[in-house]
Amino acid sequence: MIRVGLREKIESLGSELPSGTHAVLLPILSAEDIPGSNQPGHRHVAYTTFSPGDPISSTPGSEGAVGNLIRDFTGDRPGREPSMWLHPATDVYDLYRRRCRAFVLVTDYSGSGTQVQRYADMLVRHPRIRSWRSFGWIKIVVVAYAVSAVAHRRIARTSSVDRLLVAAPAPSFETADWTKEEQKQVEHICRRYVPRSKSSGTGLGFAGSAGLFVMHTGVPNNVPEILRSRRKGWYRFFDGRVFPSELVAELGAYVPNRDLGRVVKQASQARLSKAFDAGRFRRPIDLLLAVLALVGHSQQTETLIAHRLNISETEVQQYLNLLAGLGFVTLLPLRVTAAGRAELQFSKRMDRVATAHLEGSTLPYYPQRLR
Repeated sequence: MIRVGLREKIESLGSELPSGTHAVLLPILSAEDIPGSNQPGHRHVAYTTFSPGDPISSTPGSEGAVGNLIRDFTGDRPGREPSMWLHPATDVYDLYRRRCRAFVLVTDYSGSGTQVQRYADMLVRHPRIRSWRSFGWIKIVVVAYAVSAVAHRRIARTSSVDRLLVAAPAPSFETADWTKEEQKQVEHICRRYVPRSKSSGTGLGFAGSAGLFVMHTGVPNNVPEILRSRRKGWYRFFDGRVFPSELVAELGAYVPNRDLGRVVKQASQARLSKAFDAGRFRRPIDLLLAVLALVGHSQQTETLIAHRLNISETEVQQYLNLLAGLGFVTLLPLRVTAAGRAELQFSKRMDRVATAHLEGSTLPYYPQRLR
């Protein structure tokens, strides 16, 4: 699923680039995995203090799986690429010579946005790359399979990134289908049972990002410690950072469904929520109306809608395009039209139930006459 999602996003991006140009694919590495990062005051500069194409650790994390995907696009060495995608080991001179128009940074998941931001910063510290960007000759694009809401905001504010493409929203405490009181109780439990040895003290994972997204390849460090602590006597859900094989078989590609009735009720559509709970609408009509209700309630973006409904941004785009084609919304700016509000009003109507007010009886029935 992750591999397919990333591949589709990369291929979609490739179709947008001008004919005859190239783009280089780079796996996003953690700063801690680059030699020399532990030196005080040291700041890495891509293609100067390290090369993005340097061999990675013999025991890689998720960047190993991403590297295998990139190899499918670029081949095994620079100069022998089968398509427009350049190998990560391509040097700066060849990037210029081969008319590279984009650095495409690839990762499977971003929970806090910190790693993406730091890696992009390493690229723009290179004077030539910084110059290319200032002239508009090159863009830095991040392609991720899943990104949390907090990571999306951080990456969007990062001046080193020009564009972010995401296949699916990653759930977190912020976007979980909980009430405020339920979220407060969950956070209290996570902090109460956090191991005392943890220096952060939050118990909510790296940088307090409180992630709820895991992959069969591993458990990210922004998942609350209560779920992955290896302290003695603690019955954890995950085996540290390892996703247990029995859970892989049991959960598979599980994705929780949103309570759409609650979503539209939070969008000040109480009567429409009752129609949802009564089972009046079926998919995809229910999702279409939920998108319309969210847009009509407050200022929205495709990303916000994706996280509220737990669907991909691609699906959100399809629903918005359909609503725009029906005349229910405008896309620029994203607003509900008068026809859209009329449709919401019409959808609130519940089906009338007619009854003869007959009283039931458990006595046997015998006909009294023949016609």
